[in-house]
Amino acid sequence: MNKDEIEDESNFCSGWDWFACDAEGRIGHFDNGGLRHLPRTVKGDRQLTERLEEYFLEEAPDRCGYRVHDVQDDVNEWKRVLDREEYLKKFGGIARKGVFSHDTQNIRGREEAEAAKRLGVFSAETQHIYDINGSASYYLVTLPEQPLHLYDLPVEIAEMVARVRSPFPFGTTTHFKESETMLW
Repeated sequence: MNKDEIEDESNFCSGWDWFACDAEGRIGHFDNGGLRHLPRTVKGDRQLTERLEEYFLEEAPDRCGYRVHDVQDDVNEWKRVLDREEYLKKFGGIARKGVFSHDTQNIRGREEAEAAKRLGVFSAETQHIYDINGSASYYLVTLPEQPLHLYDLPVEIAEMVARVRSPFPFGTTTHFKESETMLW
């Protein structure tokens, strides 16, 4: 293993925010919540991933408003989210920077965990349930009113984001399967 690679234990215990661009140069944010495998390009470079998290979560300026995508069918925990505004704080904050922001479906229910243990796809070490039927995905939460493009970013940041490329357009594609993103 590369010393700068994000190991599975870190991925599934703490979770990561990662970024990609589409063919039009628009930027997408993905919060894996410690539940999804990272794309190979992201997993292979911890420092780059941490730098992009720092830039987009702390340094990038706000540039626009945002809209909330209809996520009620995707967020099986809306009823458990006590404060919708609190849930949207992170995703809306990133969208204000011009970035399409995605969350991940939570498949950590009691039934799923029990089935995963029986099927041998549950890691006791990391508490991760591996997606066995390919249904786990990221879903669009917030859309920026004025999308940011690679050419709007500082050169160093643009080059980092450009290493992870989505073959699907951000904004019109509302779901990204985990198995697809792992190839980016």
